[in-house]
Amino acid sequence: MQIDMNNPILKSISAVYEKREDLFKNQEQLSAVEADLSVLSGFFGKDQKTAALLSVMICNEIMEDTDSIKRIMRFLGFNPLDFITINCALAELRKAGWIMVRSRDRHFGNNTEFIVAGEVIESVTQNDPEKLIVPVPGTLPEILSAIRKIIRADRYSHSNYHNRDFLTDIERFCVCPFVENIINDTSLNEIEKFILFLFSAEFLLGQKEFDLNTILESLTCDSSETRFLLCQIKDHRSAILRDGFIRFTNPGLADFSSMVLGDRILTELGDDLSSRDNSIFVSKFCQIHDPSKIREQELFFNPENQRSVDEIKDFMAPGNFSEMESRFTNKGMKPGLTMLFYGLPGTGKTELVKQIARIHGRTILQVEISQIKNKWVGESEKNLKKVFQEYQAALKHFRITPILFFNEADGILGERKQTHNSVDQMLNAMQNILLQELEDFQGIFIATTNLIANIDKAFDRRMLYKLNFQTPNEEIRLKILKNEFPDITEALLQEISGKYSLSGGQIQNIKKKFLIDNILFAETTDYSKRLLYHVEEEAQLRSRKRNIIGFKLNDLATNKDQVD
Repeated sequence: MQIDMNNPILKSISAVYEKREDLFKNQEQLSAVEADLSVLSGFFGKDQKTAALLSVMICNEIMEDTDSIKRIMRFLGFNPLDFITINCALAELRKAGWIMVRSRDRHFGNNTEFIVAGEVIESVTQNDPEKLIVPVPGTLPEILSAIRKIIRADRYSHSNYHNRDFLTDIERFCVCPFVENIINDTSLNEIEKFILFLFSAEFLLGQKEFDLNTILESLTCDSSETRFLLCQIKDHRSAILRDGFIRFTNPGLADFSSMVLGDRILTELGDDLSSRDNSIFVSKFCQIHDPSKIREQELFFNPENQRSVDEIKDFMAPGNFSEMESRFTNKGMKPGLTMLFYGLPGTGKTELVKQIARIHGRTILQVEISQIKNKWVGESEKNLKKVFQEYQAALKHFRITPILFFNEADGILGERKQTHNSVDQMLNAMQNILLQELEDFQGIFIATTNLIANIDKAFDRRMLYKLNFQTPNEEIRLKILKNEFPDITEALLQEISGKYSLSGGQIQNIKKKFLIDNILFAETTDYSKRLLYHVEEEAQLRSRKRNIIGFKLNDLATNKDQVD
């Protein structure tokens, strides 16, 4: 982006920013920038105080600094009445698309932080007022994507006023009939309108089911208000369910944790949007791996491992897997495939899952146990249940059965303990939930662990396949080394393979360090020596004896004898 440092707008903004402290309380400072404020007021088409506020916000945005509106206004020396008029001005700026909420404390108001739109920054830096007109997206998917961005930036504030404020933000999208119809529908209250925009925006990206319990808990200030709203919906006293905007996934059960868009809203969205096959699946608790974006990597295993790996690859092919599901179902068994990959770190457990997904076009929903644990009582268990709910939604979304992948699952697969504290109780509860989910599991579940000896025996029956990943033998190590270091002499690689018991992961680390050497030292180093140095460093890491912190009993006895 070209920036003209001599343009008068930038100079005026800089002058106001430098004098910003108590600007409107200090007459001398105000006089010094009076001309600059007039220039900015004319450029933005706003009063001088709004122009000054915008100037500080723009400077903060350029410098990647953040501050609340309340602090900025106090710093500028605004009086209490200014807070009222500026709030009105901020609403207008938001309608115009100039600013968007970055975050808020708890309630909408002066504690809110804002992001300044890129068009405004570009307008200022290029001294082009025409760029202040922020264009409205032209298509419904683009508009819903922009609305989702506004929703996500604010993360569902706890405030009734927030819902009115949100509707103000999106008024500029009323050029779209879909948005206009919802905003102008007098049968819907503000929370219901927010819910419809949230559901529709997430539906655009592939989410089909919604947990209304969680959403309402975030939108309301207390649990009694949430219960009241849910009762209103359940008893058909609320238009959002009564008039077909949303419905329960299972009409026979009033399960608010599983709701979908109704026919009325799907009709409003139109066939072009509601039947999208290329929509994006969104998950809160899982990292989504697109198989088409996984880099191909050749893996090498010991012969006994390779046979098992080949079998797994074969029956994970879509045709074979579908036949397996059919046979399981015909025999009255759950058509689920559960596997446990265990072994030392760096032996290829995680990478094999990715390569299987790449080969067969299976999306991975990867779960990191640390991400679902929560310090609040009962929340970790809820999160784990939601992981499996998300996977069930993924089964419906993807044409080819995806993989639910619990990576490094030692923390949840370990032996259950006697409950001495709330942490033990939480872990045991999570394990019980996982055991029950695996009992009735449908799809593909893979977990990896480094500590098979610590795994609770109850998981043995739940895991159909248990594959032990071994450290590669000398022959396989040599194949891996040749694959990773094709320019190094075979004699040196044979020496390394024979002398050092390296895992595939360790060899990958050595390769990375070796590539860094190529960048740092260019032609000035002996790469054979550097390679051996990194090999020795990696190999000795595990063999070094740990320093013991504290005293040994025999040392204390010896010291005592010496004193005596």
